[in-house]
Amino acid sequence: MAAVAEEERRAAEHRLRYDTPFWAGGVTRDSSGRWVTPAPGAFQGCAKILDKRKVLVPAIAKPWQLELDEALEKQRAAGLPMRVLILKARKLGMSTWIALKFLQRVTQLADQAAVVVAQDVNTAGEILQMARRAYANLPTEDQLGMGFPIKPGLIGVGETKNGRQHMIFGEQSRVRRMEGAMGSSIFEIDTAGSPTSGRGTTPNLLHLSEVAFWESEQATRKMLAMLEALPYEQETICAIESTANGLNHFYRRWISAREGSTDPVRVEVYTPIFVPWWRDPDCSMRFPTAEERERFIESIGRTADLGELAEDEPMLVQLYGATPEQLLWRRMKIQEQPDKSVQTFNQENPHSDEVAFIGSGRTVFPSILITKAIKAVEAAPEPVSGVLRPAQEVERRSRSGTVIVPGAAVWVPAERAKPGEHLLRVWEHPRKAAIAPATVLEDGVEREATDFERRQGAYYVVADVASGEANTFSQGDYHAVKVYDHHTRAEVATHKSRMDIHELPIFLLLLAIYYNEARLMVEVNNQGIAVVSPLEKDYRYKKMFRRQRIDTVRNTRENKAGWETTNVTKPAMEANLMGLLGSDVRDEGLVRDPETARQLTTYVIDEKGRHGAQAGEYDDLVVAWMIGQMGMAMKHPPKIGGKRVEGFKPKDPLTGY
Repeated sequence: MAAVAEEERRAAEHRLRYDTPFWAGGVTRDSSGRWVTPAPGAFQGCAKILDKRKVLVPAIAKPWQLELDEALEKQRAAGLPMRVLILKARKLGMSTWIALKFLQRVTQLADQAAVVVAQDVNTAGEILQMARRAYANLPTEDQLGMGFPIKPGLIGVGETKNGRQHMIFGEQSRVRRMEGAMGSSIFEIDTAGSPTSGRGTTPNLLHLSEVAFWESEQATRKMLAMLEALPYEQETICAIESTANGLNHFYRRWISAREGSTDPVRVEVYTPIFVPWWRDPDCSMRFPTAEERERFIESIGRTADLGELAEDEPMLVQLYGATPEQLLWRRMKIQEQPDKSVQTFNQENPHSDEVAFIGSGRTVFPSILITKAIKAVEAAPEPVSGVLRPAQEVERRSRSGTVIVPGAAVWVPAERAKPGEHLLRVWEHPRKAAIAPATVLEDGVEREATDFERRQGAYYVVADVASGEANTFSQGDYHAVKVYDHHTRAEVATHKSRMDIHELPIFLLLLAIYYNEARLMVEVNNQGIAVVSPLEKDYRYKKMFRRQRIDTVRNTRENKAGWETTNVTKPAMEANLMGLLGSDVRDEGLVRDPETARQLTTYVIDEKGRHGAQAGEYDDLVVAWMIGQMGMAMKHPPKIGGKRVEGFKPKDPLTGY
């Protein structure tokens, strides 16, 4: 029995050292793996914090705090250093949880060095006060009742000239204490603005708080120094967290972490964690009466009376199931802000990670529509990658000699691609009427395929040609290429690169041929004419999109290949896409590429009223998207079930074009 009791004691001691939800608030998992809060009379945990009523209560983890802890422990179980990057709304307790996890380790383990670097002195003071209160209320050995102590002695408290404050823990009966405080553990609070010199602690636990607001050169140097000092070893923790503050270094870190978490090719050690405001039950307000609640429901989305305050509300209900109580809280918080701005609210209390990062310009598209586009991307299947190679080539006369013209295009998977070939990402390969199925299996029952399902696919290939070339000081813009199903307007393929502009015409030609002799729409602004001209005059591709307009000077009608983005056509493109994003009719597949959807967040109106990419960002994919959707809106797709289009057969006149 004594051996069993000793084994149970050691198991309990180990759990209190490493299981933070259990140590803090007695939270455990049931047999199905779900988190369960302690019942009355059960172990209530060791840590106490002040709630919003200023009452001392057990530190029972909230769902998002448990998700943070799970992310860290998943890395630990895999033998990896623990690293998280947290984008948060205000007052969700993420900083509190990290501080509690650090306090658990410095009080339960020897030789731990925890450093918390806060944005400013006030924030640092709040974190330190919370940690001191939690330590002071740790149970004694008798109160714990497990046969061992968990509250070490506080053997050192101090503050340096630079403003750093620290607590040193150690006790002979709990943590081995040797000469010179060897074997003790330290919990240290610092600020971003203080110099990097000081106690010279090499941390194994590092928390960088509100880093999006560390804008000074000194703070930036400090961040790099702290990250460099943290060893990339097991049992080390680094938590970088912040609310958003424009498109600065934290934005770039977030995008890298988010993309790296879903891309097995990339190496990204930080797990991204985002918590939207609508998940917090405290973000709601009760209505005084049922009548007032009904009146509020009638006002949801009524922009004629409430303006932008109500603009996003219907979509918040549709996407997230927002309740009237939550929307009432949202209106109240917006009205409390000095500028009464929805944009400011979205930055402080984002409903999705994309809308949090609002830069110096106001986004062209409403934040809720941007969120809808991002959610559409999340529901899209994974694309396949490959290259297109020419087949059935013939030599033809051109303006300056001869040119090799492909009669067909062959798909080759990415693993068989050669160096220098340009990859295409594909969600749907072209539909061929000749090989379309006669029957379709639906819910386990076979039925006859409809005309739509047996159709020959009709497609639009769209290209936004890069407007600048690389030089000594900066990289050039990208070429953005999109392929759309003309009947559904769904995105079926995408490509982005800085290929030589002389390679782009043959790349687009192969793409158009492969997609059933697609309509080919190329923007002719800037260098676009250098792409359209060989397609039209050398390769003589007949299904070029052509713009038509009246030349009032010459009194003639123009009929030229290519799309021209102007002060007249650009607003129409934006309005067309905005209508599609706001519609429930064409949701599926409207956008499938994550980078395209994300560019909506940096497609802004600058201080001069111009629409385009924010400084340092790109809008190539968004522009290609708008051009393609505009082109498809201007021309009806081929009739389903009509005569099948013959294959591409270039002509070869000896003279003329």
